[in-house]
Amino acid sequence: MARSQSKIRLEELIRRATSGRKFDRHQLFRPSLAYHLLKDPFWVWCNYHAPKEAAVDETTRYDELRMQHGIEHEKRWIHANFPDALEITPGFGFDALKNTFRAMLDGAPAIYQPQLWDLGQDTYGKGDLLVRDGSAPSDLGPYHYRVVELKRSAILKTYHVLQAAFYNQSVAQLQGYVPSQLTAVLKDRIETVPYIGRETDLTSTRQLWKSLRDGKLIPETKRPPNATSSPWRFYGNNYSQTANDLVLLGGIPKRERDKLRNAGIARVDHLWPLRQEEIIEIVGEHYGAIAHHVAQAYKITGPILKPGHELKIPRAKRRLYFDFETTDAVHPTEPPHTYLIGCYDGSRDQFVKFLSRGAEDEGRIFEEFIDYGSERSDSRRRLFARAKFLDQIGGAGPGISLAPERRRRVSVNGLLLGLFGQHGSLRHRSRAYLQ
Repeated sequence: MARSQSKIRLEELIRRATSGRKFDRHQLFRPSLAYHLLKDPFWVWCNYHAPKEAAVDETTRYDELRMQHGIEHEKRWIHANFPDALEITPGFGFDALKNTFRAMLDGAPAIYQPQLWDLGQDTYGKGDLLVRDGSAPSDLGPYHYRVVELKRSAILKTYHVLQAAFYNQSVAQLQGYVPSQLTAVLKDRIETVPYIGRETDLTSTRQLWKSLRDGKLIPETKRPPNATSSPWRFYGNNYSQTANDLVLLGGIPKRERDKLRNAGIARVDHLWPLRQEEIIEIVGEHYGAIAHHVAQAYKITGPILKPGHELKIPRAKRRLYFDFETTDAVHPTEPPHTYLIGCYDGSRDQFVKFLSRGAEDEGRIFEEFIDYGSERSDSRRRLFARAKFLDQIGGAGPGISLAPERRRRVSVNGLLLGLFGQHGSLRHRSRAYLQ
């Protein structure tokens, strides 16, 4: 490719990217951290401060397939829309950085997986796509590059925009021109987002990351058993439970937990000596009553009923343990559906499975599961459960072919209520136990 006449040399691009600093990825910010910084900052903290031996990788084959489908989707889109895009190799490192700059100086129409460093702001990363734009010149020549991010998502999310904005900032630092817009390619459409005014968000996000990296801030976990994500989930669960953190108080939102902390109440056991009225003064009557009763339940390690309430646990004649396995939108050809209902019948000590052969077969396995779960002598309950199921999915009776988007409106709670009355209760990951 013939090199366009440019105002800048490779050495200057390297200087702008590195600011004369040595690359140390353990001390640098990555734009791909945007999701965790917004949704799970404790995960970021763990990467710097949790014991490495406490990490437990819980990546499943399903997770790997999701990532693989994402990569394949990205490459298909690039091939269809920018067949002449130059893919940067190797995938990482200083050679990849120099090859990115050579492509930018050459004026490549599109650059796939460019290395984008801004070590002066402790930032490095690998974007999805840079597209040449001749609407305005830059230090590269009579053109500039703009950022295009590919997301296999149906909607544009805040962290998508934040990640793209970081890449836009790095590109602007390199080429001496700030693109005014970001482009996000979603699953079914393309959205353009203005960049102007996002510098404040970038600064605050980078400051949050630095406070986590330097240990100046220890954010609260999510509520166990999913206190944070793999590989730190087990560590996070143990951390919050050992600290007796307020996040353990079910039914108390973060805003109310912060009110308690501001009042000097940092742990669940700090609530134990307080009267309910004292807690109500801090968080109000509704959350004060909840915090009081939940804290006292932790104190005695057992359930506590609210005054005037009575606990009645109905008992059924059968014990069923079951789980729903579903596909989702990552499958390239099959719409989302429940493909397997696995069931262990404790009363009979036997395993039973209900397997569909695609989305159109989903209704059959639910009907078979309903028939199996209903008491065989109780035909009225079985018919009611089936009718409730068909009503939830929008069907009128057996044998009707349902559109996938209607079939996904199945209410599992409605199904359980119709099938088991008040005996069914949902457990983690849609597991249910009938006692």
